[in-house]
Amino acid sequence: MEILLSFHRTNAYAAMAWMLVCAVMGLLRHHRGYSTLGRLYGAALTVGAIQIGLQSLVGLVLFVAGLRPADLLHVLLYGMLAPVLLPATYVYYLRRAKSRGNLVFGVAALFLAAFLLRATFTA
Repeated sequence: MEILLSFHRTNAYAAMAWMLVCAVMGLLRHHRGYSTLGRLYGAALTVGAIQIGLQSLVGLVLFVAGLRPADLLHVLLYGMLAPVLLPATYVYYLRRAKSRGNLVFGVAALFLAAFLLRATFTA
């Protein structure tokens, strides 16, 4: 279990950094006038979504194994909401923001980076 706990801690910082990279990519692409997401940016967002999903899955395994954080807000809010944010942003993008996808995903990634940072303080 110590290995999983160590992975969970390390992956949290890696996910924050990755979401910051995705935020900068999206905001720069928007600033430069690109109207489509682009393959590289879409792949970066997909890697981030998988990383956050893995983070939540490892957190669930730790929770079931009895290694619970001091504050259940960590599990109830951050563990359940973080993996849903990028897929929800994708649904919004498909329905309403096709021409502003880079901006929408850039802001979502920036929010997610801050959200993950806040999650590390509630653990």
